[in-house]
Amino acid sequence: MKLEDFEFVFMLFTYEQIFSETDVVFDIIRQRAMDVLYCKKGTDSLLAFVKEKSSEGAFQAVYAKAAEIWESEIESEL
Repeated sequence: MKLEDFEFVFMLFTYEQIFSETDVVFDIIRQRAMDVLYCKKGTDSLLAFVKEKSSEGAFQAVYAKAAEIWESEIESEL
């Protein structure tokens, strides 16, 4: 897979959304490990976020954004 491939651009946008949320929850767990209920709320929130992002509408939005960026890069190379 190359940086110019559509699959790479699509995965980049997908992971960018997910990792921005997991980073926050990781920090919460690391800093407040003794507060189990607070950590559980953070992980539950993360799971709900991931479930939302796995919906068809969210997929279409990420796909459209990746396609737009990829197509503009292809056109600029021509």
